[in-house]
Order: sequence, then structure tokens, then C-alpha cells
Amino acid sequence: MGMFDTFILNKKIKCSKCSKKYDFVQNKSFQSTLEKFEVGDIVDRNFHGVFSETIFCDDCKIETETFLIVNKGIYLGNKKRKNKALKKLNSFGLLDLYDLYFTKSIEAKRLAEKNFSTSNYISKYINFLNSSEDEKNDFLQSFWFSDFHGKNNEEILNFIITKLK
Repeated sequence: MGMFDTFILNKKIKCSKCSKKYDFVQNKSFQSTLEKFEVGDIVDRNFHGVFSETIFCDDCKIETETFLIVNKGIYLGNKKRKNKALKKLNSFGLLDLYDLYFTKSIEAKRLAEKNFSTSNYISKYINFLNSSEDEKNDFLQSFWFSDFHGKNNEEILNFIITKLK
């Protein structure tokens, strides 16, 4: 079968026979490096257009077609009909691309900040677990560990996990 890329569909595709819904397609047209592309991601800077992808229903073995839209290398989503995909491709201007890119960069920054905060919590907790009893008492007196005072390890880990959400 080989390697492929996965495109997350912004419009789920429904099998025409059994109505099973699919929210992604796999594709070998680009770099085939097991990438996952969502709307707004850069697929291939050299590609601009609409291409057809077929979803093969696992349940009833029917093929359903969808059209993926890539504008100046940026994945814009999918449409069920080629004419609608072409219309979206042609109506999506540079300002729209900038807006999409700006939104994606803000999302990426928020995710990076959240991951940094979570790794910081985990790092401090590991240091706490590896410290002596006197150091643990000092940790518990600090502002950062005041959230953990009087809690057992499971409660502390649950607190950290909620920071991941």
C-alpha cells in the first residue's frame, strides 16, 4: 500500500448507499510522508487546483467522490461537486488566504503556549517527586505548589491532566 497523506474533510462525505460518514481521505498525490492536513495547512507550494479523491466505503464497498481544493499550496477543504470546488478555488483571494493563515498561526501559538505550560507543570511535579522530604515541604510552601497541598499523587496528576484540555 505504501505511504500516503491524510486530508481532514471540512464537509463529511456520506456513502450514497449506507450513509456511513467519512471525515478524511488518504492521498498519494503529494509528498506521501504520512502528514495530516487540515484546512489552512500548506500542502505543496507548487500546487494550485482541484483534485478528485475517491472514498471506498468499508461497509458496502461503494465508491464516493469528493474534490479537494488547494489554492497556492494551501488546503481549503473539500466539496462534493467539482463545479462548486472550482467556484471556491476561483473566489478565494489573497486576503482570504492571509486571513486563513493568520487564524492558523494564532491557533498554533495558543497550542504551543498550552503545551509549554503543561510541560512546565509536569517538570515541576517530577522535580517534586525526586526531592527530599525537606525540599518537598519547601515546594509545598511555594505559591506554585499551593494547588497541590494536601492532595495525593492521583489528584495531582488529574489536576495536571485537566491543564492539557
